[in-house]
Amino acid sequence: AHASINNLIIAGDIGDPFSSRFIQFMEEAKRRFRHVIFVRGNHDLYVNKTIWEVDQQLKAFNCDFLQNDSIIVDDVEIIGTTL
Repeated sequence: AHASINNLIIAGDIGDPFSSRFIQFMEEAKRRFRHVIFVRGNHDLYVNKTIWEVDQQLKAFNCDFLQNDSIIVDDVEIIGTTL
């Protein structure tokens, strides 16, 4: 039997959320996984934008964006924050 993976947790620090490569990656992740959970890392802020603008961009991907927040997925609580 083949186990399917339904959830993807992205623990930040993957790059500029406004770049075309980042956008393509997030679009592909949303196609492949039931839940895409994103916790922003400090390196995701290394752009010429405000923290609010970066967070709005990440929320626009329609993923489970966690910033000082939590979500329960498959009976597991996942807590996310940028340290």
